[in-house]
Parts: sequence; C-alpha cells; structure tokens
Amino acid sequence: MNKPQNFNGAVGDFNFDIQANPRKVNVGDPITLRLIISGNGNFDTVEAPLLNFNKDYFKVYKPQTQHKDNTRIFE
Repeated sequence: MNKPQNFNGAVGDFNFDIQANPRKVNVGDPITLRLIISGNGNFDTVEAPLLNFNKDYFKVYKPQTQHKDNTRIFE
C-alpha cells in the first residue's frame, strides 16, 4: 500500500485540538497539555501523539487517557 511510514492505522474523519494550561508560568512550573481527538472512525487505533520535547527543558509523563463517545482525550 501507499501509506506514510509513520501511519499508525487510525482510519476515520478526526478533528484534533490542543489546550495548554496555565498559559503564564514561571521556570519550573508544570504545564498540562490536553490533546482532544474527536470525530468518527476506529478509536481503537487512536494513540497519543509522540511529544518529542528537549529533555533538558521539559519532562514528559505518560498521558492519562479518557474515551467518551466519539472523543479521546490525552492529558
């Protein structure tokens, strides 16, 4: 098939939104990213996007996942 190398198998019509809170922080303060994927399709194959931040500046934790109806939230 002619799929991209990084294709993970999520097939459907999806919307992607990202929220960051708080928006004003000091050095060392935590920031919570909320990644919201909604739409129609096979949610069994929807995975959290890989966040590849510089580890000298950010510590990334394994996301908490919620699935409600046609929405999957990674936080």
